[in-house]
Amino acid sequence: MANPNPRKQRLARAKLDFVCEHGANVFAIHYACDSLGDALAPRITAIAVQNLANGTATSFSLYREAELAACERRQPSISEVERAMLDKFFGFLREHRRATFLHWKMSSSVYGFAALEDRYTLLGGSGGEIPHESQRVDLALLIEAMYGSDYAPRPHTRSLAEMNGLSLSGYIDGEREPAVFRGGDFKAVMSSSVRKAALLCEIAELARARELRTAKNLWQLNVGRVREAAEFVRDNPLQGIGGLLIIGAGVVAKLMA
Repeated sequence: MANPNPRKQRLARAKLDFVCEHGANVFAIHYACDSLGDALAPRITAIAVQNLANGTATSFSLYREAELAACERRQPSISEVERAMLDKFFGFLREHRRATFLHWKMSSSVYGFAALEDRYTLLGGSGGEIPHESQRVDLALLIEAMYGSDYAPRPHTRSLAEMNGLSLSGYIDGEREPAVFRGGDFKAVMSSSVRKAALLCEIAELARARELRTAKNLWQLNVGRVREAAEFVRDNPLQGIGGLLIIGAGVVAKLMA
């Protein structure tokens, strides 16, 4: 069970602090598709985004587009419905071209921003620009850097929700989402995506406040820092002892206050 590297832990915490401090321009994002690994550009079934600062949620889904078509007495093909959904999603991206997007492992060509772009192009869409890599923040990588590997059982987001008392209402495990979609429950897939985007916001805020509960104990989270401090004292005895005296004086002052 690997514990966090002190340097990577500090960098991840600083990155998350920066993201949360600018939450008005940050959106958590999650999407669902009809397969994972079975196709180069799987059908997109739902996309959800939520603003990190105010919690405003926006969703794009086959369910909503199909309902709209029914109200207008249209009978489009499922690909036409998907294209309409992606037109609106990429319109949202254009409106928020300077925004940062907080995601969970959306970094591959099979599942990620590139996959969304590929699918849109395949359906005949144009002008579908995805956020620059510098505007994408993988929360999964930050959490692993902060808490080390094996910080929670898989699926990680479900486990973190359970450990921290966060709502799982509407949540569907990613491996089950394609089957739910193929069973015709488009609304459930949309609701699951919305809940997962909200979970990313909640997990990020708890991690920023150093209140996120994981499978790691306090010693495991800080053993790297202890080792770092011991090595510093060993290599710089005078400075190290001076630092320890200052820390000790601070502790005594707090006890006497």
